[in-house]
Amino acid sequence: MIPTFKGEKFDPEHLMDLYQKAGAKYFFSMGVHHDNFDMWNSKHTRWNAANMGPKKDVVGMFRKAALKRGMKFGVSEHLWISYKWFGVSHDSDKTGQYAGVGYDGNDPKNFDLYHDLPKDYPAKISWDDKGIPDTWKRHWFDRIKDLVDNYQPDILYTDGPLPFEEYGLSLVAHLYNDSARRHGGKVEAVYNSKLKEDCAEGTCVLDFERGLADAIAPNPWQTDTCIGNWHYQRDVKYKTPKTVIDMLVDIVSRNGNLLLNFPLPGSGALDDRNWRFWRRSPSGWR
Repeated sequence: MIPTFKGEKFDPEHLMDLYQKAGAKYFFSMGVHHDNFDMWNSKHTRWNAANMGPKKDVVGMFRKAALKRGMKFGVSEHLWISYKWFGVSHDSDKTGQYAGVGYDGNDPKNFDLYHDLPKDYPAKISWDDKGIPDTWKRHWFDRIKDLVDNYQPDILYTDGPLPFEEYGLSLVAHLYNDSARRHGGKVEAVYNSKLKEDCAEGTCVLDFERGLADAIAPNPWQTDTCIGNWHYQRDVKYKTPKTVIDMLVDIVSRNGNLLLNFPLPGSGALDDRNWRFWRRSPSGWR
């Protein structure tokens, strides 16, 4: 699929103008999803958007456009669980005409994308770090540290809990220490975790994926959701502007923040239905 991901209509300046007019105070770029494909000019993997596919430093371009408009800049990382979730890529069909024909993960030339897994690695998906080797944990740390060092995000979001014990703690400490260094000793950066215990001592902001705090929370929190499904899908039905506004009011009334995703197709431009969303929104959203 990577060669079909061209981003030929990707215009972060235009997109950021829309988001700013909507009243957004901060903007998030995808950093890396479970697909193990970095959206920045990564020095730790050749599988990145600056090197192949669109051949654009997507994170860098979004960052420049956001900061130019005085918006805080965030990145999300979903990388930590990639090692485990890609176990299925080394399997094959059990029945049918392709029974026994290995999936793409079995091709040695792609092992650095699908991970060079042990032959007996379980081909199933589970949401924990059991069975993930220390080598991958270190690689995760190096990759995300590279993202923090070179793009200096104001907000870093991990999809899940703070991963990998000391590696995760070291990364968040580095994020905060670097922020303090750049802001005269004051920490301006924010880390998002989905695990309440991670944020118990004020070390991060709790995120509710497609959810809500059940009351007015004493500390700020965030929910992340999408106008449709998380990823671009042609036939999905988008939320109406009224639905989004009602949701925003409810979230803010509970001391929360709304992170709203607008999925882009491979061209990098909003589709016609996205445009209808903006045109039907209140005047301040045009």
